[in-house]
Amino acid sequence: MALGPEKGKFSVDFVPVFDNRAGSVNTFYLRPSLHRPDGSRFEDAAFLALGAEGKFYDDAFVVFNMGRVIKFGMKKADQLRSEASDAKVIIPVNGAVLARKEIASEFASLCRLASPEKRANVIFEVTNIAGDHRLSLLDDVAIVLHPFCLACHVRVPLSATNLTLYATCNYTGVSVDLLNKPWPMAAVSAHLKAFFGRVELSQLKLYTHGVGNHTLATYLRGIGVRFLSGDGVDEDVLDADSTPVFLD
Repeated sequence: MALGPEKGKFSVDFVPVFDNRAGSVNTFYLRPSLHRPDGSRFEDAAFLALGAEGKFYDDAFVVFNMGRVIKFGMKKADQLRSEASDAKVIIPVNGAVLARKEIASEFASLCRLASPEKRANVIFEVTNIAGDHRLSLLDDVAIVLHPFCLACHVRVPLSATNLTLYATCNYTGVSVDLLNKPWPMAAVSAHLKAFFGRVELSQLKLYTHGVGNHTLATYLRGIGVRFLSGDGVDEDVLDADSTPVFLD
């Protein structure tokens, strides 16, 4: 049964990403969310998964939501271009649905509506692909994305081990989401350091979202993580552009 356009308040939040090497914000992560009248809320990868749960996809619904995200992402890229800025906007996409030819075709059609000049300010982040996956799937998704962006990377869990797989498919980096939780350093520091070491060996960039506190942010900077965002990143590096944009 087709779900149709989702009822509720859709918003996008451009989360500033701090570049540890440059000492400034030079990237914005587009974080979509949906607040339904019943009080439920779907954010980020969970929002992108709506209509694609289980075996049966609601293609029209998936494309509708994907189009909303791409629209606001490209609008942000256009703003950056008009300001002669080399800052980037990270636009998340559901990689699992892009493996379907019908949806990949719709994605390409949406991206072709944007001027080629915007692509220099766009990074696509592939979500909803967890763990180590076969080469063909990742390669198929990368082929769909690369004509429309400067670069693309993949959201992975901290337990991911075969990171060279992503480099082989021409992804420039990986990302993790720490969910803005107050992770105790004694419990997570060794895991974070080991994961960062695997990323370094794979010669990939690492984007760390959802850094929940100053202690964690300081630790990540100390071990060399370059790109960080979240509640725990120092307020003085954040930009006013993090205010959400709402669309009823």
